[in-house]
Amino acid sequence: MPGKLDALSRHALDVFKQKGILFREYLETLEDAELLKELMQKFNLICLCQHDGKAAFCVPSVAPAMIPGMELEASKMDLNVPSLFVTFPRQLVPMSLFTKLQVKLISEWEKRFPKQQATPSFYCNYSLLPLIIDGDVYDVCLIDLHEFIKVAVFPKHEDGNHFKFASHFKATLKKCLDDLKSPDQLLFSMTSYDLEVECTCCFGKDEGKCSRHHEIQCHSDRCGHRHFWKLSDLQRFYNDKSPAVCRSDKRLSKLFDIKSVKIWLNT
Repeated sequence: MPGKLDALSRHALDVFKQKGILFREYLETLEDAELLKELMQKFNLICLCQHDGKAAFCVPSVAPAMIPGMELEASKMDLNVPSLFVTFPRQLVPMSLFTKLQVKLISEWEKRFPKQQATPSFYCNYSLLPLIIDGDVYDVCLIDLHEFIKVAVFPKHEDGNHFKFASHFKATLKKCLDDLKSPDQLLFSMTSYDLEVECTCCFGKDEGKCSRHHEIQCHSDRCGHRHFWKLSDLQRFYNDKSPAVCRSDKRLSKLFDIKSVKIWLNT
């Protein structure tokens, strides 16, 4: 990098630091620019985008953070599609996984369904990905909640084929996560994961005040009982026609409605 930057280079560097946007024309001025681009693409650090009408790369790991809070969690009350949760054995999102997953997911979706026209929005802890399938648009929010990753889906049109989208999206998400487990991605703490859904029998029904928001029956994803069902278990129950019994409340067992998350199962 040159020791003294001209005005355009200073502007490009400021945009990169403040927004995580790397202009292509600025990248090409750097030493070994092509090699640098190949390395960043290999490790899922950048994806193509447009900024101010110019060709650029989005770099989520450098992007600012969206302020965390309940407004970040995309309440399931507004959804037609139940949210998915990517959970990990240590109850902690592996370092660097989230930003790589953002890049990998949009890249893999474009391979399956080319000519994606909508522009994603990236933060280092949140992304809004408008994914298009058969002309239908689904806003997919990825949210890094430290203990797990929440995936909230907002269909733009109620009459879309939500089951088809969910099937393709789940397959794409699993492929991305499996690929990111590869040793060459250098995510050494990424050993395994599960896809889960919230248990509606007990979630947000805790009679005591939560420690984060001091609310009774708090609906924040990180508070309350935080009881989740693994999709693999629900799939087995569905295939065997067995009940899914929530035993979070020791005084009373409740049946979880598997059909409420049927969209994420192989039916």
